[in-house]
Amino acid sequence: MSDTLSTFYAPPERDSPETLKADLERLESVGAFHMILDALPDTALVLNDKRQIVFANEKTLASLGVDIDSLIGFRPGEALGCIHSKDNPAGCGTGPSCRYCGAVNAILEAQKAETRISRDCRITVEKNGRLESLDLLVSGKKISDGTNNWTIITMSDISDTKRRKVLERIFFHDVINSIASVQSGAQLLKAEAGTNGDEYIQHMLSMTEALLEEVLRQRDFLAMERGDLTVEPKSVSNVQILGAVVDSFRLGESAKGKTLHFIGNLDGENAPPPVECETDPVLLRRTLVNMIKNALEASSAGDTVRVETGVDGDMVLFSVRNPSVMSEEVRMQVFQRSFSTKGHGRGLGTYSMRMLVRDYLKGEIDFVSTEGEGTTFTLRLPLFFPQ
Repeated sequence: MSDTLSTFYAPPERDSPETLKADLERLESVGAFHMILDALPDTALVLNDKRQIVFANEKTLASLGVDIDSLIGFRPGEALGCIHSKDNPAGCGTGPSCRYCGAVNAILEAQKAETRISRDCRITVEKNGRLESLDLLVSGKKISDGTNNWTIITMSDISDTKRRKVLERIFFHDVINSIASVQSGAQLLKAEAGTNGDEYIQHMLSMTEALLEEVLRQRDFLAMERGDLTVEPKSVSNVQILGAVVDSFRLGESAKGKTLHFIGNLDGENAPPPVECETDPVLLRRTLVNMIKNALEASSAGDTVRVETGVDGDMVLFSVRNPSVMSEEVRMQVFQRSFSTKGHGRGLGTYSMRMLVRDYLKGEIDFVSTEGEGTTFTLRLPLFFPQ
């Protein structure tokens, strides 16, 4: 019978019911193995070398509403109800579409590899006459009992994660385009009005720029946590980029009643010579904005926030100092996600700073907070971006 089977992708052969039953009995006799699989929160299956189910954990049986005797011998796509498992008489893995299936490819790769293999998988299943789309993370690992080779696969539902990612992308795309349209309109108004109403139009421009920066910051933060933020290194002048960030704060609300003292200004006294470093200017600017914003928010009216840049060996330094002193509780948690001294729902500023600098800009950021000296955050970046 197996000689007549054909396939468009994976091998079509199957074991006999007698062989499958013997496999099940062998696996059920290993008590600890049974208990370990049942403890897993995700769907877990044990497959033979022909991708047939010979064992399933309690989570799988409960979600499918079946017992192991009625599941044994099926392949994963057949058990789930994948519509493509019927495209070829030989079943799951053998149809034309199966060569692009993450589940089949994870199983085939895991059967050959010595490490765990994981693949995203999109499956359309039919339930009660209706089609339903699933996004799964399928992971496979080869094991052996000394006589037989098996493949354990787990399947995690990542539909919500995928859906949220798509919605985030659509949201940020639409909001950024809308802000850009308002910004363009304000620029046209400014060009036509001349000095008439210039103060209000400039305020509109400043607000749209701040709003756009905040939206971009949130977008990049989400990408950063997912690990897929793009870094685009370019040549950047340390003095110019820090000076531009300082200037953006001078007329803002957070700087009212306070002094921003910039050592490194091109026309300032004792200014160190500017250097060119290779880094991502957008991500660097975002980090510097956070550093200065936090320093201003921690300062009181009449205080001076000191901002400096310089070079130490093959590193370029940016430092921001304010006169306030952190308590021990704050110092111990300042870089922790969701920790904030500013109230509930805050606490991503310093956390995102460290992640940006360490994981994406390949630098370091630390701080010192002592009585009499205040609090100084220092950012160190390599002059040449590591490849």
